[in-house]
Amino acid sequence: MHLSLLSQGRFSLKHIDEYDYNYYYPSSAGQDVDIIIMDSGFNFNSTEFSNTKDRTTLCTAFIKNGETTEITDGNCKTKNDSTNYHGECVSDAAAGLDRGVANKANIFGLQLDVTLTSVKDIDILAGLRYISDHLIRPNRTVINLSFENLITANKTIINISSGKFYSISDMGDSGRHYQLLIRKLVESGAIVIACAGNQGALAYNEKHDFQYLPCSFDDVICVGGIDNINPLYQPDYILYEHSNSGTTVDIYAPFFVYTSYQNADGEEISEELDYGTSFSTPLVSGVAALIMAEQ
Repeated sequence: MHLSLLSQGRFSLKHIDEYDYNYYYPSSAGQDVDIIIMDSGFNFNSTEFSNTKDRTTLCTAFIKNGETTEITDGNCKTKNDSTNYHGECVSDAAAGLDRGVANKANIFGLQLDVTLTSVKDIDILAGLRYISDHLIRPNRTVINLSFENLITANKTIINISSGKFYSISDMGDSGRHYQLLIRKLVESGAIVIACAGNQGALAYNEKHDFQYLPCSFDDVICVGGIDNINPLYQPDYILYEHSNSGTTVDIYAPFFVYTSYQNADGEEISEELDYGTSFSTPLVSGVAALIMAEQ
């Protein structure tokens, strides 16, 4: 989908057979829409989130071992570890002032406890419950899920960028609970957007009896990645080789993005090249916020 589709204006008989290939950025810029991001860490002191007169940026809670601790001052600074900047960079891609898609959207971060980039199911479920109980504004909420915990039969492979593989024939209690929480959020008026994963596999594979969650849930908009690293040599949109794909992937966005963040020492880091469907996803979340703000 070309972004120009979003800014064609109202239907008019005067413009039959005419198409404007320009994209006109809406002045609302996602204002009065909440983008909720569950991820590894946040530091909203960066200049990318300095337009505080236009929006709210808060870290709302820290989640560890299924326990949720609310953060009273709204600031959960990232640790001095590259893993913990993931959430901050995802936030920048979605709604950073200069690099983000919806730079007036509110951002509410839920910091998950991350050890060696692993994310526990119990923390994901606790985070979704917290969002449902405290953060939903009907038709004004976009939930961005950009984390991964890939489980295989013999070992755990960790990569903080998407969801988790479950058996199609039996998701287990955890998978079913996951599905019910997602459905409740959507029924409450939220849009849930999740990344497809970076294994270059099918997100829903009936032959081998596995599915990638939350990507494969019906109530989720699942985002894959296109190869945008050398666009001059590619006249068409091409699936990036490491992006998951298949029938449950709903839309594709750039796999590579540039972000900025502030590290734990207060230093501004710019021109950071990030990649993965975890960064494709906030681009779509930002576009969803733009559309929602125009309604």
